[in-house]
Amino acid sequence: RRAALDDVERWVSGVAPATMRLVWAVAVLGALALVTGTVVTGTGPHSGQYEGEPVQRFGFAITSVARIHSVTVLATLATALLLVWRLRGSADRTRLENALSSFLFIGMLQGTVGYIQYFSDVPVALVGLHVGLATVLWLSLVNLVISTRSVVAVVSNGSLGSGEGAEGAADVVELGDGLLDDLLDRPH
Repeated sequence: RRAALDDVERWVSGVAPATMRLVWAVAVLGALALVTGTVVTGTGPHSGQYEGEPVQRFGFAITSVARIHSVTVLATLATALLLVWRLRGSADRTRLENALSSFLFIGMLQGTVGYIQYFSDVPVALVGLHVGLATVLWLSLVNLVISTRSVVAVVSNGSLGSGEGAEGAADVVELGDGLLDDLLDRPH
């Protein structure tokens, strides 16, 4: 996406530093949840086959790795809910509301499918759904992080314009508010 920017455009943070830290905490915990979920899948009965026989990719106890995965998922969702609380009455709310709501909905759906599959002897269809939702969850997580950024024009003196004290320079022009807007509105 950076390569698509004009020479006078730059990515800048569009949210308060405390909000940015919480978004990154959600992103890191979410990535950790996806990694631990991959370990659970590789440990479980659907980790693959060789000549028709099931293959155990990892030698971990499924109950142990499932618990670790569950804790990382719960920590991710709790941190996302903390971010929701932090955004109350904040100017950052409008920027992040859609991306955060999508992430939370997909995360809750993903968690529900995960618990159902665990307590129903891990049916292959639910494992496939859970893996597919993990991909959608990752995309929503990336969208959440990208939603914190804005593209602005650089003023003629080489700094990011603020509209004040920048003689002969234009005000900052916000060029995009998120991944979807950029994909739909900007020529490629």
